[in-house]
Amino acid sequence: MYETTRLAIALRMARAVAQMTQVELASALDVSKTIIARNERADMAMRADTLVRLIAVMRSRQIEIDLFSTLDTVRLEAAGPHLDSAAMRAARAALNISQQAFADELGLSKSVVTHGERNDSIMRSDTLMILIETMQARGIDLDWSPVNETLSVIVQEKAVVAIEEEERRELVPLSAVSGVTERQASTAALTEATGTDHALLLREQLSTSSKANPSADQSEQGSEDEPA
Repeated sequence: MYETTRLAIALRMARAVAQMTQVELASALDVSKTIIARNERADMAMRADTLVRLIAVMRSRQIEIDLFSTLDTVRLEAAGPHLDSAAMRAARAALNISQQAFADELGLSKSVVTHGERNDSIMRSDTLMILIETMQARGIDLDWSPVNETLSVIVQEKAVVAIEEEERRELVPLSAVSGVTERQASTAALTEATGTDHALLLREQLSTSSKANPSADQSEQGSEDEPA
């Protein structure tokens, strides 16, 4: 499941930062809402063409997804205003939990999280520090500059593994069926679904997205209580 977990995390975070519902993103990618919902789960490999379109759509919104720099992290970069609320949405989406569960994780009230995820809110400095430090302890690094209007989110390997284990509890282990390790099975599933390796997929992504969005490089999430 490891590779599909990284894909699911990237998809959830990108959609959360872009503030797009599953229906809106499905329309932008020319797929069904069911495909988006399934791809946001760790047990479903994303097709290569869907990933390429996702990268292009997000790039047009000044959101960059990076699954290729390393094989163990998920990176997202965004530009624009309201980055504190975007950071909170991205962190919760990575963990794939409700606002109440996220509030419990931070030791805050649900109303603080609800307010903090809104673009028209101003997050208190102590809330920002709690968010940054708590997520860092989980292996999710949040860094943003209001001056430069840039946001960086890095989900480190330990966070990916923890998220995978949490989601695995709800799934039948692939190794129980195939007799291979989870990571071997997930990598095989991703290869079968994409028909390529990471390097080839990256080249396809860069080529396709640049053709579809030649000017992109120059250039609302679902209901508040659903898991981003």
